[in-house]
Formats: sequence, C-alpha cells, structure tokens
Amino acid sequence: MSNTYTWWTERASAGTHNADGSIHIYPDGVGGDQLTIYRRQGMTDTEMLAIADRIVADVTRWRDAIAANAEATRTVEDEFAAARADIAHLKGQDGAA
Repeated sequence: MSNTYTWWTERASAGTHNADGSIHIYPDGVGGDQLTIYRRQGMTDTEMLAIADRIVADVTRWRDAIAANAEATRTVEDEFAAARADIAHLKGQDGAA
C-alpha cells in the first residue's frame, strides 16, 4: 500500500475507458497528477459493479457534505449581510430624525 498526496484544483476531472473497469482521477486536470486504478484480472462484472456502487455512494456522501458546508457558509454570510443592512438602515433613520 502506498500513500501519495496532492491537491484538488478547479480543473479536476475523472475518466474511464469504457467498461474495462479502470478509472483515472486527475486532481489538477488531464496532464497533471493522476491516480489510476485498474480492474484486477479475473474480476467479474458483478464484482466490479458492486465496487462502482460503493464508490458512487461514497462520492455522493462527500459531495453532499461539501454542499451542506457551502450552504451553511452562505447562510452565515447572508445573515451578516442582512445585519449590516439593518445597521445601515437604523443609522439612516437616526440621522433623519
């Protein structure tokens, strides 16, 4: 087992070669770092499908956690913007009196 670390960029993508079971992940887009995972010889389509289903479920959970974090961040930013608008409005009322 080996561990290699890299960073995601806006150019990140993934690719496959038809149904041969291999997947290529490009954290920095095609031409940068690459992680390739190949289908083991003798692995059946049923086994490969079970692996693909697990990976899709894990990636979906990862994506949903990122989306939830983005929504929470937007909510806090929106609340700050609304509070600033309320303060500006109150200051405007105070100056008009």
